[in-house]
Amino acid sequence: RLVKSMASSVDPEDYNINSAKLHEQNQRVLSAQEKAQQEKEDEEALERMEAMFKGKPLPEEWDPNSHPAFMVDVDSEKEKGNPFVEGMELLKTPDPPEYIAETLKDKGNAALKRGPKYYEDAVKFYTEALEAKSPLPQQNAILLCNRAAVQLLRKNWGKVIEDTREAIKLDPSNIKAYYRCARAQAGLQKWNLCVEVCDEGLKVDPCNKELLKEKEAAMGKMKQKEEEIRKREAQKAKELLAESSKTRNVRKAIEERGVRMGECVYGGMVSQSSREAFLDGEGNIHWPLLVIYNEFDQSDYFQDVHEGGIILDILKMLFDPTSPPPDWDPSRRYRHDTVSVYIATHQSKELKSGKKAKSDEDFISSLLGGSERKGMEEEYDRADKSTFVKLDLNSSLAEVLLIEGHVVGGFPVLFIVEADSVYERHMLAKGPEALDRTA
Repeated sequence: RLVKSMASSVDPEDYNINSAKLHEQNQRVLSAQEKAQQEKEDEEALERMEAMFKGKPLPEEWDPNSHPAFMVDVDSEKEKGNPFVEGMELLKTPDPPEYIAETLKDKGNAALKRGPKYYEDAVKFYTEALEAKSPLPQQNAILLCNRAAVQLLRKNWGKVIEDTREAIKLDPSNIKAYYRCARAQAGLQKWNLCVEVCDEGLKVDPCNKELLKEKEAAMGKMKQKEEEIRKREAQKAKELLAESSKTRNVRKAIEERGVRMGECVYGGMVSQSSREAFLDGEGNIHWPLLVIYNEFDQSDYFQDVHEGGIILDILKMLFDPTSPPPDWDPSRRYRHDTVSVYIATHQSKELKSGKKAKSDEDFISSLLGGSERKGMEEEYDRADKSTFVKLDLNSSLAEVLLIEGHVVGGFPVLFIVEADSVYERHMLAKGPEALDRTA
């Protein structure tokens, strides 16, 4: 009765709950047993490996050929479908180049987004991506275009053009390559090439706003540059015209005064730029003047001497007693009152325009600058008549230039020597043709 009473007092629902708890408890025990068994097996495997490396014999029940690292015949195991072998084969298979290139491209994009400090890293990643040699032309074109974008930010215009041109070859539809190439050409201020690149891109995408804007800006710059060139050329033409007018005026003034002009004789002693005579505002001629001291192989040069200048005044400037003496005359043998001044007659062949007049530029160049001459004998066919003429120190330069037989060889030349000296007699005996004209 007690058992019956106990049985009758048990709720069926409570019984079901207790049965479920007991089943769950049994499962947990089973799982713990399995875990313990797994741990035991792992320990045994490690012991076997350790024993193998120590040279100890392995238990007979463990077969090394069951592990891919110790298999003798991998191919046969692979044919049997051994999952370990298949896994090892997968690990040995390299990633395809297009996958590598894409991965490196993503790294380059990430570096680019991080800012200027990482531009170099971005270039490196894009370059490594290209070195992966993806077989996909469009992918390589994108990599080149991305690298060009970094170089554009760094203003490496040449590298931008190089990469974008290569990208266009690989993928003519890559519109970004055209745009970045045009930007680089603009950076180099090659506006005509910028327009050409824009036109190439607009053939692919006629309505591309960026290319249209870049082309418009480049054409504006081209027009501005052309205007600047036109203004410079106009100014240059104006200056040449003014210079030509000055040349004509100098030529006319020289002819009106009756001064006989010949080709430059002592051009080697004077720079080309300082050989030219000019007119002042009152129409007076200002001459360059060369003074030669043959005794000492020395010279002085005046760039501007008024035609009305007196020879004695020129000497006083040359031998100013308040100034230190020249190195070649420390004892001051040469003074304005102890020297004689000469010119050389017939030393230069006279130039005449005649009926077939030379151009202003050619004539004045011959007068003041000289020319390359062939045959000194022919050029100086009157050299046997060349003599020294002593000057009156109170004469003006204009009067000196009109002395009979005096042909001005490009610019006036005076020869100064100590009066009544041995060298003066020697110089007069030898004559002008014995002088060095190229010193």
